[in-house]
Amino acid sequence: MAEQSSDPGSRPWAPLKQAFLARLHTSTSPSSAMEIWRLFADDRWFQELLETRARRALAFRGARFAWLGDVKHEALLLLARRLTKAPDLRVDLQRVDETFPAWIGAIVERSCGEAIDWLSRLERLQHAAPENIFDSHSQEAADARVDVNMAIGELEEPYRTLLWLSARGCSVQEMADQLDMTYWEAYRRLNAALSRLQRRLADYQSDRGRMLRAFPSSSSSTMTR
Repeated sequence: MAEQSSDPGSRPWAPLKQAFLARLHTSTSPSSAMEIWRLFADDRWFQELLETRARRALAFRGARFAWLGDVKHEALLLLARRLTKAPDLRVDLQRVDETFPAWIGAIVERSCGEAIDWLSRLERLQHAAPENIFDSHSQEAADARVDVNMAIGELEEPYRTLLWLSARGCSVQEMADQLDMTYWEAYRRLNAALSRLQRRLADYQSDRGRMLRAFPSSSSSTMTR
């Protein structure tokens, strides 16, 4: 693989492996997850591996290269989540010397793929018509656009601004910069904003359904076509 040298004396990943194993011998409790994450995030070999795998994943999936920064950020976030669940990343201690580079590479590659999937869903939210995102069969397109605008307008800050920035095509990092947040804070709050928006839209659809059922059948059929 590109991350491993053909020269057996060249093992750029060895310091990270040693630091990781030493940390495991000290503690494998959930509280050690952030310290282990920092070992990876600050390691030069890991940074180069993440860059390589993120570029490869974007090319393989035909995704936009402009996503590179967000893919790397998201992959690091996913690594943090995995470490929270399993600080040892379920490493095979009996074979770690021979498998460490490939094992970490597989984790990074999977995380980059998941990051691109998430960014693709976000892009669909930004660019698709609202009625195609939120249950296109339940209401007219014009009603859907009104619902989306009303629902966003009723959200508190910073959720409202995050959604408007998202609709304008801003990346997570750009949102974070404009709102003076860290990447992770913008990421978490954007996901929370999307969840709140979807709940409000579901309520609007339910209310509209009750209103339509209150009309005489002839009027209802005319309105709903």
